[in-house]
Amino acid sequence: MEEYEVFDEYIKKSRKIRGFCNERERMLFEAIRIDTDTKGKLTYLKAIGVEIDKVMNYIDELNHQRKCRSLGI
Repeated sequence: MEEYEVFDEYIKKSRKIRGFCNERERMLFEAIRIDTDTKGKLTYLKAIGVEIDKVMNYIDELNHQRKCRSLGI
């Protein structure tokens, strides 16, 4: 039974991550549609992009660490 509790815990966390990504994607689409000049849109897009980049950098680092462990490095 313990494995199902652990499984459930990580499924919930996975859904939170997915929700974060979905929300940022919606924000990107909204930024394109807002009624403002190009500079304003770029500012908004870049602010969202900073968050996305941080998540991507962390994912890349985790993938790198996993590869190193599997290679025994």
